[in-house]
Amino acid sequence: MVVALVGTLSSTVYLGLVLAAVAKFRADSRKLFLPPAANDSLPAVSMIKPVHGLEPQLRENIESFFRQDYPRFEILFGADSEDDAALEVVREVSARYPQVASRIVVHGLPPWPNPQTYSLHCLAKEAKFGVIVASDSDVEVAPNYLREVVAPLLKPDIAMTTCLYRGKNVGDFWSNQTAMLMSVEEPAGALVANLLEGMKFGLGPTIAVRKEALEKIGGYEKFYDYSANDFILGNLIHKAGYQVVLSGHVIDHIVNQSTFRKMLQNQLRWRVTERYCRPRGYLGMGLILRCPSGFWDCWPLDYWGIGRWEWDCFHGQW
Repeated sequence: MVVALVGTLSSTVYLGLVLAAVAKFRADSRKLFLPPAANDSLPAVSMIKPVHGLEPQLRENIESFFRQDYPRFEILFGADSEDDAALEVVREVSARYPQVASRIVVHGLPPWPNPQTYSLHCLAKEAKFGVIVASDSDVEVAPNYLREVVAPLLKPDIAMTTCLYRGKNVGDFWSNQTAMLMSVEEPAGALVANLLEGMKFGLGPTIAVRKEALEKIGGYEKFYDYSANDFILGNLIHKAGYQVVLSGHVIDHIVNQSTFRKMLQNQLRWRVTERYCRPRGYLGMGLILRCPSGFWDCWPLDYWGIGRWEWDCFHGQW
């Protein structure tokens, strides 16, 4: 009875924090876009996107980036090898949008522990413009995405923006469970962190950063062996004296996990990352969730096919 009362009270307090955080997010979003940015004031942008193999809805995801209502941008795609199946889709979509500057960078097998970070590093080196927008291949965006993500960077004290995301289920029942968690739990945690301490991290599906700020912290090679590259990039940008903010834009994160095992592997990946990146927040999850995620840590990770992840987010690998 006591445990139930404590859990109900702590969950209620957290719900109040989430509601306050949502109100702050909405108010901040309005301020970031006032006054509206004119086309001639928006900087040219290099969008960088690592790809690897065929993914659900890959064609639609890629095409959504070509359909941006933005005055000047380029898109760079990175792959390990020339015969990566995703590149065929990239070439097909690129051919339908000849007015959009796009390039493919084949950078070879990554020598770094984190393949995605290496791909981003290679693409950032090839970027022509002063604003870099990095995004995952499994996200779909609206035509106003780039305009809303980049606009806050017009303010001199802001060097990085990142986006909340919601899960878009394109699979079955188990995918839907992940999509629901992605749409509720993950944004709530990011918003409460923003309320209590401000943004000191990034969210992987989209990060926009001024190139000069990225170079000041040492570029992507600064954290070549970090697993949570989105978290640490925002952390280093913040420590360098810049401001990191949440864009008002929310993107769709495509989810397609056909089995319980795949869903659980995904959840464990998130939980292990949270445990080492934000240990105090992770500990507090037991007070706000009816089924604490720490329960899964009691099981040997090898049982779930994950492998031993005895690392911290600052010196580890997937």
